[in-house]
Amino acid sequence: MPDVGHAAMPWLPVRTLMPTQFHSLAKIGNYHGPLLQSHGTADRLIPFAIGQQLFEAANQPKQFVTIAGGDHNDPQTEEYYAALFAFLSGL
Repeated sequence: MPDVGHAAMPWLPVRTLMPTQFHSLAKIGNYHGPLLQSHGTADRLIPFAIGQQLFEAANQPKQFVTIAGGDHNDPQTEEYYAALFAFLSGL
């Protein structure tokens, strides 16, 4: 969350001021199960680069689905649902 806040308001010391900080990047390495992550390239709430950084820090097995042109609350694409079905079928 601090990185997301900083991306939205880089002129404020958001990282210091946030009372609640979800350090996903520091914690994702503790998860050792299967991961399916999707992220839209046009996400205006959480920058795509932050999603990629989180994915890179995750353990295997993992899969990343890029939603070309997708914003944060856009409906999911057929590509996503196909990946989700394959992911759940493999559990």
